[in-house]
Amino acid sequence: MVRPHLDDQDVARQRLLDAMVEHEYPYLDVHREIIDYAIVLTCRKDGEIAGFIWFYNTEGKEGTWTIHFLVIPEYRKRFFSRNMGNAIAGTIWALGCNSVVAENSYKEWMYRLGGYDVEDGVQCDLPWKWR
Repeated sequence: MVRPHLDDQDVARQRLLDAMVEHEYPYLDVHREIIDYAIVLTCRKDGEIAGFIWFYNTEGKEGTWTIHFLVIPEYRKRFFSRNMGNAIAGTIWALGCNSVVAENSYKEWMYRLGGYDVEDGVQCDLPWKWR
């Protein structure tokens, strides 16, 4: 099972940037400029990095965070699970997040968590409930 880890943030941010380059993440240039503001969860399975989930506080919207994903290709079909979703929700809720917004990728996953359409993407309030 893939499990998210809240590692040392400077190390996690650099690993995320390296993975973005390696896997040709389409929004690398945007994130490179603002990565220092991100909270990064490094997701592992059996000690190997399976991907990353990271968040930014949404400017002007206290408690609303934007969520982003980079899943290593060989883990795409087994990355998300109920345990993963619950671990993410509990962690970011404890850090002060009240809702998350997915802007482009993984909107379907957000709908499964009770998400709804907003101007910027799909928003999901915390704590979320699986559907």
